[in-house]
This record gives sequence, structure tokens and C-alpha cells, in this order.
Amino acid sequence: MDGGFRPSKGHPNPTGSCRRLPKLYKRCLQHQCEGRRMLESNSVEVDPDAAKEREAWRNASDHAWRYFELHAGQRMTVFNFFTVLTGLIAAGIAASIQGSLRFAIVGLVLGGVMVLLAFVFWKLDQRVSFLIKRAEDAQALAERHFLPDESQLFSSEPCARSRAQTGRSRLVSQWTFGASFRLVFVLAALIGATSSAISGLRVAGFFAW
Repeated sequence: MDGGFRPSKGHPNPTGSCRRLPKLYKRCLQHQCEGRRMLESNSVEVDPDAAKEREAWRNASDHAWRYFELHAGQRMTVFNFFTVLTGLIAAGIAASIQGSLRFAIVGLVLGGVMVLLAFVFWKLDQRVSFLIKRAEDAQALAERHFLPDESQLFSSEPCARSRAQTGRSRLVSQWTFGASFRLVFVLAALIGATSSAISGLRVAGFFAW
């Protein structure tokens, strides 16, 4: 019995495995070459004009998105400013109504100011809403030229909203930002008009407390 290594029955012969490696390597290289030839044969040349048009639509989408982002941010900033102003005016109106008769004229003026602010900010929101809608239309048009159907968020949003609101009443269905903001503007105008009326009646002597 010599002292060399003899593999047991449970272990493969390492020499035989090493001999099989070059054959496997050649076979893998052969498969890779065949796959590369198939890809080259099935490849389709890209039209340079189509690629330029696709890139142009992508740039248009980026421009529309920046336009949308700018005016959407402006809309929220303007509305937040309106809520702060009306909150301060409402506090002044409440103080004037609870105060003595000499503060009634202050409530009359503040109520008129609130009505005026509600009207002005409503018109500003109309303008910003128009600009946002233009950006949405441009983005939806650009999406159709370089995005798959499932990724076209702007162009598919009206249909998706319509499906989500099917069978729901006006009260529980989704409201747009415009509808919600208009409700706030109307409530602010009503509060201002009511406070002006109460303060005017106090000044005229119809109310006294």
C-alpha cells in the first residue's frame, strides 16, 4: 500500500473533475458566442430621427413638470397666506363684536376687508389653477410619446378619478383642490359679510349689548 492520496467512494476524483473543466469552459464559450450571434441577428437599428424626437418629448416633459411644480407650489403658498390673513381678521372681528359699541365700526371695516380678500384670492386661485391645468395637459401629451401606458399618470388621471367616484355622492366623493378652496373662500366671504352686517346694525342702534 503506497502513501498516496486515494479518494473515498463518497468523494469524486479531483483529477477527473479538473480534466472535465476545459470541456465545460469551451462549451460555455460556445453557448455565449451563439447567444451573441442571435442577439446581433435579432437587433433592430434605431432610427436617429425617432431617437431625437423621443428625446425632444422627454425634454418637453421635464419642462412641463417644472412648470407644474412651480405653479402648484405657488397655489399652496397663496392659499396658506389667505388662511393666515383671514384668521387674523376673524380674531379682530370676534374682539370687536364682543367689545363695546365704539369697536363696532372696526368690525364693520374688518368684515368688508374679509369679503374683499376672499374675492381677490379666489381670482388668484383661478389664475394659478389655469396655469396648472396647462402644465397637466402638456405633461399628458408628452407622456404618450415616450412612456408606456401604465406609467402615463397625468393622461390617465381623469379616467382613474372617474372610476373612483362612480356610484358616490357629491359629498363623499373626491374633491379637487379648486372645489375645496372655493368652499373656504365662500365661507370666509359669508363670515365677513355677516360680521359687517352685525356691526353695522350695532352702529345704527338696532343691536346693543
